[in-house]
Amino acid sequence: MLKFKNVHIKTDGGPLFQIKDLELKDGLVALMGRNGAGKSTLIKSILGNKSLFEGTITLDNKNIGDFAAKDLAKLISVVATKPTLFGNHSGREVLNLGRLPYQNLMAKLTTEDKVKVD
Repeated sequence: MLKFKNVHIKTDGGPLFQIKDLELKDGLVALMGRNGAGKSTLIKSILGNKSLFEGTITLDNKNIGDFAAKDLAKLISVVATKPTLFGNHSGREVLNLGRLPYQNLMAKLTTEDKVKVD
């Protein structure tokens, strides 16, 4: 569960918007808004960039800032819409990237990783 409490999303130009009290439970969530409304900034805040917000964001009752990046990557995934981020890779290759937090230093896909990607 992702919770927001008195969250103020901001940029260098000042405040964008606030979320007083919101809980997101299991399921698919769509984030929509006009250009410059703060959608990407909100996503970056959820991923732990504390400089972009004030307030409290928790995931499963743990402050988002208390997660190690690798642990947070196991719980939250983001697929960017800009194709230039991934270059000429197949969809499967992009999905394989989601297994990186579970791999060892050599980052070789295991049979389990391949099954999960399938």
